[in-house]
Amino acid sequence: CPRRIGVSVATNGTSKASAERVPIKILNCLHRSHIGGAQRRIIWVARELPADEFVTVVCFPQDTETEYEAMLRAAQMPFVRLPFRYLRGLSKIGNNLLFLLGLPLAIRAFQRVMKHEGIAVVHANGVTNLQPVLAALLAGRPVVWHFNDMLTPRPLVRLLSPLMRLARVRVVVATSAIIEHYHLTGLSHWQQFPATYAPRLPGRSSRDIRASLGLPDDARILGFVGNLLHLKGPQDYLRVLETLGAEDPRIHGILVGAEIESQRSFVESFRASVARSPMRDRLHLVGFQADVPAWLASFEVLIFPSHSEAC
Repeated sequence: CPRRIGVSVATNGTSKASAERVPIKILNCLHRSHIGGAQRRIIWVARELPADEFVTVVCFPQDTETEYEAMLRAAQMPFVRLPFRYLRGLSKIGNNLLFLLGLPLAIRAFQRVMKHEGIAVVHANGVTNLQPVLAALLAGRPVVWHFNDMLTPRPLVRLLSPLMRLARVRVVVATSAIIEHYHLTGLSHWQQFPATYAPRLPGRSSRDIRASLGLPDDARILGFVGNLLHLKGPQDYLRVLETLGAEDPRIHGILVGAEIESQRSFVESFRASVARSPMRDRLHLVGFQADVPAWLASFEVLIFPSHSEAC
């Protein structure tokens, strides 16, 4: 909530209090740099916040991916990139050992950013996005810890649960199912906040979309929306298309979703599967599309084969 911060100003040896509006600076931290739902939502939400009351600074890993950095520059949003790792499940021993060894330096780096930028609140996206959480707690800053998936192993979440119960921490979940999944029902200060979506954009009509792809008037479209990741199940979607397409020649597929650079090997493997598929001429890969509601409206059926979703 917006708040007025009292500022004490010394004048001729005396002091007085003045209520001056000071923007609340939020450090919104991501532990992955590819563009997904969380990365886009940060920009959408920041644009909706009153600029004189809130300023969002985005922090994400310093790696080889630059697409999100370009997106933030285009949106004229301040950001900082830091060299840090994230926990990747209990079986990834080598990665997690490097995570632990680098933890003190990562915490210190986050604290320097918080001090330099005058951060008031830290928003950490992801259960395993631990460095900004620890840095904020050590610096006495409140934390919003946002859980938006169910992939983190339960033992690891139980290990971190004491941090979630601290007075300065507020847990936000996309759905209450996340709380149930991780057996956090005894957690008192959590709030459900459905995943934010982009402001509705003017989109093309279903007829325009069909015409742009050269689809016949009697085409029956089975659609998919999601980034090209193994987790989203595009390979399962392809199998569905092949089964039903063999029965009905009117069936076409439309796959709406971005190719993630860090998942290039999976993308190439999936594209090779499409090239070998009997549906190769009836499956249309249209990439990222901003006007998703318009594409949804053009589908007869939405196929949703994700292996794991918080929603």
